Amino acid sequence: MSNNKKQSKKAQTEQSQNNDDLKQDIKTEIDEEQTEINNETDFEQAANCSEESKEEDLKQISPEQESNEAYSDLQDKYIRLVAEYDNFRKRTRKEKDMLYNSSLIDVCKVWLPVLDNLDRAVEALDKLESSESEQMSEGLAMVQKQANDAMEQLGVKEIKSLGERFDPQYHEAIAHVDNPEYGEDEIFEVIKKGYIKGDTVIRHSVVCVAN
Repeated sequence: MSNNKKQSKKAQTEQSQNNDDLKQDIKTEIDEEQTEINNETDFEQAANCSEESKEEDLKQISPEQESNEAYSDLQDKYIRLVAEYDNFRKRTRKEKDMLYNSSLIDVCKVWLPVLDNLDRAVEALDKLESSESEQMSEGLAMVQKQANDAMEQLGVKEIKSLGERFDPQYHEAIAHVDNPEYGEDEIFEVIKKGYIKGDTVIRHSVVCVAN
């Protein structure tokens, strides 16, 4: 009988403990839910304050400030556009000049043998002593001058060679002789004339060099 009472009392104690634990769990859940609600409320309030702050900032920007900012943006875009166009124009002009010079040099290379033949014809006629050859020589000399003038108008010039010091940048030597009458590396004979346009050598002068 005594054992039954003890067991009953123990059961009552355990039941009471379980009830207390249940109450504590319920209270904890209620506190957690309340905390979440408070956090959500704080977040909403902060968001509302942020939106209100943005609206206040926008209201503080005057129409004059907006106009100045828009003008500055347009001015920056205009300056960039002008700079880009200027660079494009310079690049296009440079490419055009390079293409023109390249085409002109190609044409001159084809035309130079004609000038060489004119030079040879004038030299050959000058060696003849007849009146007819003299008249022909004068006529060819006029044609030769016109051809050379046309080349100069195109910016193509003859490379000075006779009596000049040999320069491998402009001259091509096919013979070397020792002759005290000439200076060191002096060109004493031009076999074929050379031509240049600007800094570009179209054809080197073919020459004979002394000493």
